[in-house]
Amino acid sequence: MSDNALPIARYRLTARVQQPLSLPDYAGSLLRGQFGAALRHVACMTRQPTCPGCPLIPTCPYTRIFEAPPPPKGSHALQDFSQIPNPYIIEPPTPGARVVNAGERFDFHIV
Repeated sequence: MSDNALPIARYRLTARVQQPLSLPDYAGSLLRGQFGAALRHVACMTRQPTCPGCPLIPTCPYTRIFEAPPPPKGSHALQDFSQIPNPYIIEPPTPGARVVNAGERFDFHIV
């Protein structure tokens, strides 16, 4: 791989629903929120209610993936943004509002 290559991977995730789930027409926001909540639940070592001020931010998998802080002032062109863009894209299931019943599965992708 050259120095300026950008590695990209696409992962298919399968969710099994435990109770009826009403998916909106575009489920991307719902999946992003649930992905973030689940990641924070398994990754947070301090169990603080919010991340700002946490001493583990530089090494935390949750903040690296979901709430990346901006670089220090003056160090990069992104300095005027409050956060760095998340390094992933969620591709939700086929658009269309529907109910997924308990025990059913649906697929989505993370790139």
